[in-house]
Amino acid sequence: MRSPNSILSKIYDTTIFYRKRDLELNIGRNGPEESNLARYTLSLSEIEVLKDMANQGKVDLSILYQAEDLFLRQRVEPIQSLLDSWIKGAKAQVNGHDVPFSEIITWCQEATNKTDREALMREARSLCRFLAPFSHSTWKALLECVEEELGYESYFRFCQAKKGAILSRYPGLALRFLDLSANMYFPMMDRWLGSMKQPLRLEESSRFDAIYLLGLRYLDHLFPKELKGAAGTKAVLALFEQLFPEWKNITVHTQGKKGRQSYCIPLRIPQEIHVIAGPIHGWLDLEALFHELGHAVFFANNAPGLRPEEKDYFQSAALSETFAFLFQLHSMSEPFLTKCFSVNRNVALLLEGVHKLKFLTLCRRYAAKAYIEYENFIHNRVSHGQDLYAKAMKRYTGFQYDPETYLFDLMPDFYSMDYFEAFLAAPCLAVFLQTSFGRNWFLEDGAHAMMRSWWTEGNRYGLDEFLKRISVTCPEGMFMSDFMQEINGTLFDNVKKMAQIV
Repeated sequence: MRSPNSILSKIYDTTIFYRKRDLELNIGRNGPEESNLARYTLSLSEIEVLKDMANQGKVDLSILYQAEDLFLRQRVEPIQSLLDSWIKGAKAQVNGHDVPFSEIITWCQEATNKTDREALMREARSLCRFLAPFSHSTWKALLECVEEELGYESYFRFCQAKKGAILSRYPGLALRFLDLSANMYFPMMDRWLGSMKQPLRLEESSRFDAIYLLGLRYLDHLFPKELKGAAGTKAVLALFEQLFPEWKNITVHTQGKKGRQSYCIPLRIPQEIHVIAGPIHGWLDLEALFHELGHAVFFANNAPGLRPEEKDYFQSAALSETFAFLFQLHSMSEPFLTKCFSVNRNVALLLEGVHKLKFLTLCRRYAAKAYIEYENFIHNRVSHGQDLYAKAMKRYTGFQYDPETYLFDLMPDFYSMDYFEAFLAAPCLAVFLQTSFGRNWFLEDGAHAMMRSWWTEGNRYGLDEFLKRISVTCPEGMFMSDFMQEINGTLFDNVKKMAQIV
């Protein structure tokens, strides 16, 4: 039997091993030697030692939950790899073009023709039907491991143990937000869809139309040429290097295709943080890069003396996601675009308004998903929750969602709730910083000093506790007050005019 201290060291080393492996795979290099995997394989006996230590108050519970998450990953990965191999070979056929399953969203963002998006939707539906048994097997293995090996009553109880009482509170909060924002959202969405070059009606639109709409690629002809490609990436990174001294701890990888999935991988917090993003070709790429850099500067500013359980082992990503969304929001604000990148003010105002609507739309999407996942997991119907998924997503977003896509839109660990929390909190922090330092707070030394004082605490506090500590309230009606106040009817006329200038 390993000593308690050696088990604690193993958990940290295993965490770093998997982060390094994820990093190497995402940047196209060989990961750590798989022959070393046995060194990092956790056993149930080691989990039991940690449970005893946690029950006696000798270790923080977050260490136990981190070990259990690693244990689950090791059990499920062999089955997940089978799904991944089928996904790699799966392709949709649209007008004679092969669209790999993993690139469907990226392709859809560029699909200006609704007929093409409808064809892609049909293809994706068929592929999801084919892949569903493999996805279900992965979920089945995860749920069985939670119940039969880790001894939890259900997956919901497992997640509740990690996240606490907030897990039961947020579905109700999500429904209240959906109710409060409905009168604003649906008329705005109808007008936004109607402003497209090929006008759409919400009741006739699908999730694939939403992906195209929110991708903003139809406005990329307004994107400054000097910000495209390597020069644009260099300009953004030079700005961050100037503003954030901790930049030396952050490495950014921007090789790859346009629309590449972006990630932040905090290999060793705070001294080695990696950001993976695609090259900048338009507004979506700019905001995606800022989102990941928001994660990165948060991790890079965690105090070096924090213990792993205070910086590395967090059961909710809501706090980190809040700072990522905060930076993403500011990257599409009028004062930032005009001052930092010399974007025409009318274009910048248009982008800020459209992006706020996009933000509201995504917040409603994740509020709906949080409610759906809560209902399906608490009632143990993860494998047949597609009917609630399709009906609720249609009700709350207005867009048609195919039941077949349910398993591929399902997030583990109730991550949809983390996103929803962060979508609510980021505008609250933005207004707080604007009130304190002006609309271009991002460039102010005082704002940086304030944020660093927040970031040094790492993940010692969850998002709720963090907001209380800095005296920021986050009401569900935030989107209907300060955040959305500058949007007016002329926005949609301008979208129509700008979107049609190709």
